[in-house]
Amino acid sequence: MVIAAINPAMYGVYNTDALDAAELDRFEKVQVRPDKHQVMNYLVAFFEDRMKKNQLDGDQEAYKKNQGRAELAKTLLSSREFEFDDTDDIAAATET
Repeated sequence: MVIAAINPAMYGVYNTDALDAAELDRFEKVQVRPDKHQVMNYLVAFFEDRMKKNQLDGDQEAYKKNQGRAELAKTLLSSREFEFDDTDDIAAATET
């Protein structure tokens, strides 16, 4: 099984090209709305794993960078005000 994530070509927000019908036919299309708590848990675990490696390698600078990134993910994604943009948000932001 292969899973692919493709940013939409619409709205000109992403540097992507639209897939043609033959390319699209190769994929099962599903829309996934990210859950900010799941994303936060993933990112924190990811950066904590990197911190462990940095500690073993004695790389204090990288350790501090990854520690900061983990804290940033926690702060941003645990905020009540934070929500991921949906298609309507992206469309509204790109209207001129």
